[in-house]
Amino acid sequence: MALTIGDDNLAVLRDSAFEIPKARQAGDFGAHLGVQLRHFFEQTEQFGGQLADRLAERLYWMRELSSTLEAVIDCTRQGRHDRAWQLMEDILDEHLSTLKIMSLRHAYKVVGSRSWYRLTTWSEAKTRRDVFHLPFQKKAASYRFSPPGRPAIYLGNNVYVCWLECQRPSLESCRMARFEIDMRGDEYFLDLPANHASYLEPLTAAAELEGVVQIDPRAITNSPYLDDVESELVDYLSLWPLLMASTVQKQQPAATDPPEYLIAQLLMRWVLKRRDVLGIRYVTSKFDKATNSNDLSINVVLPTRTANKSDGFCDFLVDRVRCTPPQSFDDAAGARDESLFTEEAADLRQAAGGRYMIEWEGSLHHYQRTPFGRMEYWLDRPELAVARIDAT
Repeated sequence: MALTIGDDNLAVLRDSAFEIPKARQAGDFGAHLGVQLRHFFEQTEQFGGQLADRLAERLYWMRELSSTLEAVIDCTRQGRHDRAWQLMEDILDEHLSTLKIMSLRHAYKVVGSRSWYRLTTWSEAKTRRDVFHLPFQKKAASYRFSPPGRPAIYLGNNVYVCWLECQRPSLESCRMARFEIDMRGDEYFLDLPANHASYLEPLTAAAELEGVVQIDPRAITNSPYLDDVESELVDYLSLWPLLMASTVQKQQPAATDPPEYLIAQLLMRWVLKRRDVLGIRYVTSKFDKATNSNDLSINVVLPTRTANKSDGFCDFLVDRVRCTPPQSFDDAAGARDESLFTEEAADLRQAAGGRYMIEWEGSLHHYQRTPFGRMEYWLDRPELAVARIDAT
């Protein structure tokens, strides 16, 4: 069982060819994707030793995945949408086992949250319905994992990441709600490491301190590694083409239905086929000035599943998702610190994987003393119970 990959292989893994998410370059999206995939395969050829041998065993299906993604883009450009979906469905079915193993490992190792949060910039939001997904009778825009007309619920594991994902809006107009998701039996989220750093940094930290102190990369907080580091890195690299293609940052100004969303939206369509997969969980690609490794911001996307409904809300999500009524930041700001948290409680929360410090208004602050941390404690109050959106 390998716990390290060696200095030479680590140097290869640090190459910018592996970085995700990728910034979109001007020009054709399919051509951009092709360039990134070629750079990836050129760099994987630089690995040596057992890591190279293990990758060689996966190389055929890695190249099949890569060529299929390019073909999907090409078919879509030609208007052959059924063929694009068939190609995507077939290749994802081939990689199902690796996707599931990686997702379950992440669910065990990478801190998520029992509570999730959602931000709306609609200042008139007052009821639980106002912070649920957009009703079917309203036209939903295109988002990363949801095509036009297919609403979804996007959640973050802390209030701060919700604010980042919404492009840092003025807090005066924002309303926040806390969510809980009822997961049953063997259900899980398809978990996408949408940032290369999540696999690189535990290995880098262990290597830099070698000779000073022995660091097990599996033991670092939020490390995705559970058992055999090298084998699990190979799993990640074997899926890298899909992860990269799903997370390319959209070009600005963006189109109404950006081409960068195509692969991610087809991936969610595949998730909808599977009754044991509730949605997609991914590490945010938004810049986040956190100061310790506990501060991992994670998003989840819950797609609507009720078919042939022209108004109202998804029956499945109404049954499985609970939330509080939306709250304003002014509400939380008016409460005294001691009524929201004790220092001991804040320390315990941080130790369990919560926020610690963030940069706010030009300097570092303890999270619980920022508007975001205070809001989380405000939403935890028992009088703000989570309930179905149809609760009275």
